[in-house]
Amino acid sequence: ADYQQKLIKTATNLPATNIVADYGQINSFYNDNRVGISQSFNFPTVYSRQKKLFNEEWKTATLNIAMKEAELKKAVTQTFYSLVYLNEKEKLLQKSDTIFSEFLKKSDLRFRKGESNILEKTTAETQRGNIKLQLLQLQQEKEVMKSQFQLLLNSETDYNPKADNFKLVLNKTIDSTLVAQHPNLKVLEQQKNASLASTKLEKSKLLPSLTLGYNNTSITGTGANDVVYDKSTRFQSAQVGLGIPL
Repeated sequence: ADYQQKLIKTATNLPATNIVADYGQINSFYNDNRVGISQSFNFPTVYSRQKKLFNEEWKTATLNIAMKEAELKKAVTQTFYSLVYLNEKEKLLQKSDTIFSEFLKKSDLRFRKGESNILEKTTAETQRGNIKLQLLQLQQEKEVMKSQFQLLLNSETDYNPKADNFKLVLNKTIDSTLVAQHPNLKVLEQQKNASLASTKLEKSKLLPSLTLGYNNTSITGTGANDVVYDKSTRFQSAQVGLGIPL
């Protein structure tokens, strides 16, 4: 946005100024010299519309900041509750692991006492192993989610989200005025304004360009008024040009 704002000052970008010098038989048999300077520029409408376009692009960049902030808040919220969900899921798996650990101990004791067969003991081991595997996968998922959370917060602190209420309360009624104020819709509307400004700018470039110049020359010899001049006498002229796009 700062970059786009600084570009507004460059809306009036003039072409390079031309400076020319001539020496030789310009006016007569004698050698003369001439110095000239000229400057071309677009029709003033072009510069005003270019400034308007830069203003619209700056507004678009400013609205993009609000949209990026909204996207970041949404991503932080989603990651926060994803971590809360994984924490609660981990508690349930740990509780299940404790239950199946006790079940495995009892199955092993029953098997050693001859009160059950190998099938019951194998089933208990398999169920305990599945819980262990799920816990391992969940912990790996949590580490990835925590890294993403640190990236979103631009922090190296290892945050562990906590929430008292796990139910997300949604409002069933939708306020149409709030929808109209959504950052994404604002950006799209502003991009439309910028496109219209760009179209007007391109159309204004069909207007003629202007050129202003100044020349200073010497005339050695007899002038049109029958007066003899030397190189110390200077003569001036102005130049006006009109560039018409074909």
